Amino acid sequence: MEVNMTVIVTAAKRYDFDGNKGAQFYTLGDMIEEEDRVGCPVMKLSGEYNVLDNLRGVRLPARFDLKCDVQVGAKDSMKYHVVGAAPTMTAQQEKASQPAKA
Repeated sequence: MEVNMTVIVTAAKRYDFDGNKGAQFYTLGDMIEEEDRVGCPVMKLSGEYNVLDNLRGVRLPARFDLKCDVQVGAKDSMKYHVVGAAPTMTAQQEKASQPAKA
């Protein structure tokens, strides 16, 4: 099953060890304000090796639309595996891309 999510990517890295290729993407979670926790927790997502190239040229941290496969993780938990990434436009960028009104 594939899902799309919009997240703030703070960093990413990839690896290639003896033909075992992959990547890791670090994102900010939603704001939490509870008795024992506050802030935006960092989430680490696994991903495809070549997806990291889609982040190049964008100054991080930045908002991205990630396409993820939902996989079964340890102890039958859900795990998201990134298979695609595209930067999202900010409101200011979107406005600048619109043609000028006459």
